[in-house]
Amino acid sequence: MNKKKQDQKKLQEQFEVFWTWVFIIVIFVVVGWIGSTIFGGIFGFAKGLFSSEAKDFCSTAYEVTSAKTDYAAKQAFKTCVKNY
Repeated sequence: MNKKKQDQKKLQEQFEVFWTWVFIIVIFVVVGWIGSTIFGGIFGFAKGLFSSEAKDFCSTAYEVTSAKTDYAAKQAFKTCVKNY
């Protein structure tokens, strides 16, 4: 009888260790997926914000070319790129 209880206890401990590792792996996968989704959106936004296409378009935009001072042109350019 005592041997049977020891075997059950050992089996229970192995079962707990197995599910602990499964839980840890699932948590890492979920956190990684959430992180990649968030950072992917941020990097996608930043890429669009500083894309060459936006710079090409905004460098010839009327608001930028008709600005009277360098500061006004710079601000108009930044606004144009941000809204592109």
